[in-house]
Amino acid sequence: TSAREFGGIFCTHLAPVDAEQQATERYLAVAEFLGLGREPVGFIFATSDDDRRFVEELMPEHKPYAVLLPATNWPTKQWPVERFAAMVEPIRRRFGLESVIAGGADAALLAASMPGAINLAGKTNLRQLVALLERADLVIGNDTGPMHIAAALGRPLVTMYGPTSPFQTGPYGRLDTVIRLDVSCSPCFSRSCSHQSCLRWLEIEPVLELARKQLAIKPAGISLPVL
Repeated sequence: TSAREFGGIFCTHLAPVDAEQQATERYLAVAEFLGLGREPVGFIFATSDDDRRFVEELMPEHKPYAVLLPATNWPTKQWPVERFAAMVEPIRRRFGLESVIAGGADAALLAASMPGAINLAGKTNLRQLVALLERADLVIGNDTGPMHIAAALGRPLVTMYGPTSPFQTGPYGRLDTVIRLDVSCSPCFSRSCSHQSCLRWLEIEPVLELARKQLAIKPAGISLPVL
């Protein structure tokens, strides 16, 4: 009943779905409506040993690392890149982790503003990116697709939310990884904003503190099928 972009006009049946539910739960509700059930929930990534070897060759001396995901497809979802840059040294000093910048060409454009990090942005395909995230000791990122992959992989994670709702599109089953400010206009679901207070007012220390808490939790160690 909450089909977007006029999708409902092409439907013969409308499933009763709560638009306020997390997106995965909404999709499961549709599956249940179609008689397919809703369990179990599994996340399958087509990552191979070749993809893992590719990542191993990129990483110097097999050091433990944190993956930083600074890019987004909405400008309003982007935590300031200078905050990501300011975390590189504290992450090394406090947690003993090298910082790795990952993502596509959009992240590569931001990498020049993040000295001291290993720049793999734009150097991996999607399968290789999954392999990179599999080995990450920590992932810190905006509301993006790679962040959701890290969540599905059970990695220690911190994700910054501003204009979108973590209750609707947050990392599935991982709301403890979300950090956001209690700003009256958030979530606004807008792709443009004159002030972007919800993210620009978020400093690095709360993010690092949540990272510390995530690192103290034993990773879920989710076993995922490999195709």
